[in-house]
Amino acid sequence: MIHHYKVFKQGMKSLLNEIFLINLREQRLIIFSLNANKFMVCKENVILKNILLQANIIIPDGQGIVWLMKKTGKNIPKIAGIDLMIEICQKATEKKKKIFLFGATEESNLKTKRYLEKKFPKIEIVGRCNGYRIDNNNIINDINKSKAEILFVALGSMRQEIWIIENKEKLTNAKIIQGVGGSFDVFAGKFKRAPNFLINIGLEWAYRLIKTPSKAGILKQLIKFLFYVISFQKKKLN
Repeated sequence: MIHHYKVFKQGMKSLLNEIFLINLREQRLIIFSLNANKFMVCKENVILKNILLQANIIIPDGQGIVWLMKKTGKNIPKIAGIDLMIEICQKATEKKKKIFLFGATEESNLKTKRYLEKKFPKIEIVGRCNGYRIDNNNIINDINKSKAEILFVALGSMRQEIWIIENKEKLTNAKIIQGVGGSFDVFAGKFKRAPNFLINIGLEWAYRLIKTPSKAGILKQLIKFLFYVISFQKKKLN
């Protein structure tokens, strides 16, 4: 099943080159992340799977996906969605591309704007709105009026993917659209990322589970994913 997804197989530099090269061609580019939990959710829900399959690029945002790809004979680097967002912001600053921030709470959204403006003083964040507004037509209008070429959507896993696919044709200027999950909350200081040594050894997911017990339900999916990987290996050996 992993081969159904357009998982990007190269590193961050190649990904950025592809993102901005496609953008120069005036094509819309939708970027989704794939991790072990999302893989299992989509394996069990064909509607959500079909939503995910509509992305132009899927990044391996999780060590589990890297392990699974290795079982297929492909050694690929992990690319975290939050890291890609930062890299896109840097490139956008250099290329003078306009950015819109959509999602999370009003506090996290505003703090993300301030964080990015501090990190990249010349960045052009031309609009923003939190993820709790229900006036979707007005949200679309705000995004379009801003003339933002890059849109970051932080509505949480699968809700953001559904929103992007349902509304992509209404977005007149946004050419690079990335679903970024809880990244705004991290930038706002609401949640902390794992220490670098845990990220480097592929245990960022464990740190998140410890720090956010409300996500403990994800553990069940991770266990199911582990059995899936083991089963995949057995099939290959047989």
